[in-house]
Amino acid sequence: MKYRLGITLIALFLTVVGFAEQFGDVTIENVAPMVGRNGIWTGYFIREFRIENNGAKPTQIWMRLSENINRTHSVEHSLLLPPGGVRNVQLYWPPTHNNFIFYNEIGLELAINGKHVENNLILPGERFNISSSKTVLGSESVPLHSYWAFCNSGSTLSSHDLAVVSPIPVAQWGIHTRDYAGLKAILISSSDKLPSEVDAAIKKWMFGGGTLVICVPPDAPWPANEKPEPPRGEVLETQYGWGRIVICRPIPRGYSVERDKKSVKNRVMPNYPSTPGLMLLQSLFIDNNSVNSFDRNIAAKLKFKIPTVPLHSLFYVMLIFAIIVGPVNYFTLRRFRRESWLFVTTPAISLIFCLALIAFITIHEGWYSRGKAHGITLLDEGIGLTATLSRVIVYAPIPPLTKFHFDSNVLLQFLSVRDMHLNIDDGQSFSRDLLQPRIPLSYQIERVESRREQLKIEAVNGEISIVNGLGVTLSRVVLADANGKIYQLDNPIPAGGRTTLKPTKFRTELTRIKWGDQLKDLPDTDTPDEQLLQKIRGSLVPGYYVAIANEPVFYALGFRPDRFAARHLIFGKIPRKIWEQNSHGN
Repeated sequence: MKYRLGITLIALFLTVVGFAEQFGDVTIENVAPMVGRNGIWTGYFIREFRIENNGAKPTQIWMRLSENINRTHSVEHSLLLPPGGVRNVQLYWPPTHNNFIFYNEIGLELAINGKHVENNLILPGERFNISSSKTVLGSESVPLHSYWAFCNSGSTLSSHDLAVVSPIPVAQWGIHTRDYAGLKAILISSSDKLPSEVDAAIKKWMFGGGTLVICVPPDAPWPANEKPEPPRGEVLETQYGWGRIVICRPIPRGYSVERDKKSVKNRVMPNYPSTPGLMLLQSLFIDNNSVNSFDRNIAAKLKFKIPTVPLHSLFYVMLIFAIIVGPVNYFTLRRFRRESWLFVTTPAISLIFCLALIAFITIHEGWYSRGKAHGITLLDEGIGLTATLSRVIVYAPIPPLTKFHFDSNVLLQFLSVRDMHLNIDDGQSFSRDLLQPRIPLSYQIERVESRREQLKIEAVNGEISIVNGLGVTLSRVVLADANGKIYQLDNPIPAGGRTTLKPTKFRTELTRIKWGDQLKDLPDTDTPDEQLLQKIRGSLVPGYYVAIANEPVFYALGFRPDRFAARHLIFGKIPRKIWEQNSHGN
């Protein structure tokens, strides 16, 4: 018992502070995770290592991380490190929304110049809990537990609230978008200084639906580069893509968090009402909904019909088989006095019926793979940034011939995957057994990136013309000008095509798009264009357009089925200069 406790404490300490091992001229350090301790992982499962080559020759390094019990999840990576080279390597795999996942034993295999070496970079006893809930990540500069105590009548944060205070400073936070996958909100202090790479990664995460909260301490000045501080403690909120950035002062100016800790402990609340900032923080902790939450009902939403075997027909087939292989086979051989042939005829008849059964099922459902997808993209043409969310389901009666391959900057989530073996040498390449025969595979693709594609818009004298620069054929286009008047294209326009939009009698009075509703209710591939257009017109705001495409846009499937249907919406934010430089009547 004492031995196990000691191992656990050592593992906890080394996980937080980092641990390095020497392998000849190569030094490998276990980098402390951003979420701290062994962690509750809600997004990508990530372990990071800092590798340094102190030798005079290039060194080939191969690493594989896997869970040791059932070996259903693994990731491997190989790299050639030049002399004096230093590189941070992440080994990771995306979340699988199974009913319950608990990684009790994680092992690391390591080979240097083709020779396997023993290592203690991951110690026995490390435990990794995977949760399907969203997490709030707080900087160590934010008194998270104190704020929560003020919100909740003196109670403290409990484990189910999934609020994590990072044990490392923000300067050492992740520089990849996947580092923040699965987080619902990030809380930092106004005194925190984000390095440019960390800031860029958080901005991409935020553009894809995250909430960044900048908490201003009660004794700190309001950020100088922001709008003036509201007089009654209201929060400043700015939409950024699908996400938002919020600036607030949770505790009013003049109060001390340290001083009030004693009052909270003694169940005596400070003599001030709950501020809008505290109410905001409380809503983030309690509400587990997220604008891009994983939808387990992808098959139902896509109206995907999973082939079923006609069991009543199979019953009659098996009944005929039992009669032939049993009584008919025996009495026929007995009539010719060849009973000993039973050892030959029985397996032969069984083989024939098995082949016939396989042929029957194959003819019923076909050899071809099939799939459906629906998705949405926000394209901010002013800054050239796109956020794409797509949900996909694929089905194959036989294993696919190719692997599933995605770019390294794509965020993935899978539903009920049994085997996930990943190679990250060039992007994210999953083995073929990710898709099991006759078992549907549902997954979600998220991607935030800079793109040059755009719908080129010209507005002159009340007439709006477009050039399709999105790279795919668009079946319909709806646009709301700066004054809210809606224009529409009722005919398909090919990539590179030019046309003029038709003014309609409709006008929008909305001032904000409800992105949460748009992301949760993606269009079905079977929805008629006219029905979809009616819904789109009711959700547009001035200065946006929506283009409808019947193929994937800004994302790749990873595996292309033989038969495939897709529906994708592109919400484009039109630059203001279009309306400022060109005047047109309404």
